[in-house]
Amino acid sequence: MLVELWKPNLFCWRFLRRGSSAFAIRDHPPTADCKLAFGRYSGLSFGEVLRSQPGYCAWVVNNTSTEPKYQRFQVYIRQAFSDCDATSAMKDISSTSLLERPLRDNGHGFSCSEVVHLALEAANVQKAGCIPDELLIRELTFVSLEMMSEFECHYLSMMASSFAIINPQDPNLWNELAAVIVFHMRSFSAKQLAIIAWSFANAGYHEPELFQAVADASLAQMSSFSPREMVTLVVNFAIAGQDDGRLFDAVSTAAVVSIKSFSPSDLINTVRSFAKVSRADADLFESVAKSSMASIDAFTPKQLSIIASSFASVRTENIDLFAAIAHETQRKITLFSPQGMAVTVWAFARLAIHESMLFESIAAESIIKIKGFTSQGLANTAWAFASVRIEHDQLLATISTQAQTNITSFNPIDLFQIAWSFAKLGRHDRQLFEQLVPVVLATICTLSCQHTANIAWAFAAVGRNDVGLFRALALHAIATIQDFHLQELAQLAWAFVEADLLRESAIVRLTDTIIARARANDWVHLALERGPQRPHTIESKCAAIVCALVPGTSLNRYHQLGFEMDMVFEGVNGQCIDFEIDELYHRSPRQRAVDARRDAFLQQLGVRILRFDPFDVAGRERTDLQQAITDKLRMAGVVAHFSFTRRRSVT
Repeated sequence: MLVELWKPNLFCWRFLRRGSSAFAIRDHPPTADCKLAFGRYSGLSFGEVLRSQPGYCAWVVNNTSTEPKYQRFQVYIRQAFSDCDATSAMKDISSTSLLERPLRDNGHGFSCSEVVHLALEAANVQKAGCIPDELLIRELTFVSLEMMSEFECHYLSMMASSFAIINPQDPNLWNELAAVIVFHMRSFSAKQLAIIAWSFANAGYHEPELFQAVADASLAQMSSFSPREMVTLVVNFAIAGQDDGRLFDAVSTAAVVSIKSFSPSDLINTVRSFAKVSRADADLFESVAKSSMASIDAFTPKQLSIIASSFASVRTENIDLFAAIAHETQRKITLFSPQGMAVTVWAFARLAIHESMLFESIAAESIIKIKGFTSQGLANTAWAFASVRIEHDQLLATISTQAQTNITSFNPIDLFQIAWSFAKLGRHDRQLFEQLVPVVLATICTLSCQHTANIAWAFAAVGRNDVGLFRALALHAIATIQDFHLQELAQLAWAFVEADLLRESAIVRLTDTIIARARANDWVHLALERGPQRPHTIESKCAAIVCALVPGTSLNRYHQLGFEMDMVFEGVNGQCIDFEIDELYHRSPRQRAVDARRDAFLQQLGVRILRFDPFDVAGRERTDLQQAITDKLRMAGVVAHFSFTRRRSVT
């Protein structure tokens, strides 16, 4: 029998080791039309010999020669056998599987150690970059399932680690393996528990019951874990998305005690795993920061970027650590990959750490390596510079060129992020925004609410008022309006008020839809945050007068839908009054139109608008400023109201 002649030894792997012709066979697999170049049937095709000479094929398969002429035919026979069924041309060759070998004392024809040994060898072959024999892997899986209850604990952990590499996608195998491992869970050592966590996480088997059992067993012997085993444990819990609070707390406590024995990679993997499950344990991160600073010069560029991004992901700022990272990054900047630079600059920007020399170093090196950036790397870099308000002209121009060159192949979402970043810096790159219009229109139906709002905001902020683009965004927003959160709705409202567009039906419908959505959710009040104060300006001078006339006036407040209001106080019947100081730029026709749209929008949300121009016709500050403001408020019925009533002010 063909398969019966195969031995449960390393022959099946030997012909795939490096140095053999395995790679040539893999790249040019044999077919039925290939001609045999040796032996009595030389000149016949592989297919003819396979159909007519099963005994000869069995001899070839069992031949241990490493000569390519044998190996190509061996590979073809195995592949043909693995693809065969009851009606194939292989029907003359027995399909007896490894499970039907003559039984040994244990009833399977294999010992547990043989199966584990073969699985480990197969995993080693695959890790070396070769392709193990698929048929034997399948047979190993069948045998393992049949023998599962016979494996001892040390074999089970080795089986799991091997199959995580050679057969991670067989649900039956992993379900059975999980059941047996859970049954024996209390018998595993700390090292074996770490291996089990790694195996199941990397096999994509993320069932909570299995990981809860691993956590319970690990907690019972936490003192037995070495630093590397602890790190392996939490890293793979994080990979599997298993945020077991008890386990992470225990590892955090143990790690703080033994932090001095952690290697740089252990330190990095620890905080990365905690960040992945959004855990920012203050004591742990502080200990990791101190220990990292002591050996920061030994960190590789990749490790520097990872530790920075891990702290930033959970918004944990450590000034001393980031100063050390900045210094070391500048020292090793030429060794950084494009991805490493993008991740590092993103981390500093996320924590609002304005290290100007670091940003300059990253900008200079990024320009040199710009072609190595992915679209996400470019987007993260642009976002970082925009977030800390550093407008590096040469870098931004290079990012724009690279984005335009790859406009059809880059991820559209990353392109939109670049546009948002440029708009944040007030940079209107006409060519870039022009090329983005068809990209937006082509992907409009796939845009999330956040992306819709960001795109509208970016184009409005730079004054790119493309009617077709805004019409498409309006229609898409109307269709998905129930999914918009407050911040997204506010950004969308600002964009369509700011954009200088004709009041066509789609735009009007969107405005009405936004207002209806805001009313339905009671988003019609003042937000908690305040805008920046502007001392020594005409606005601040007017504010002092208004505050004296109207007690309780609140300055630079935002409406929940994002519009800033210069001065706010409460009028008759509790109505919110917005007193706007119009500086000279408000006299331009475009700004007057924007002001009119803004005021009409806020009025529909119940806000009364009062506008005051503090300049005379020549553009000079009015000499009767206080009297003019008093008259304005009196005519609006505000001063009289506050003279006779002491209503609660808006705060």
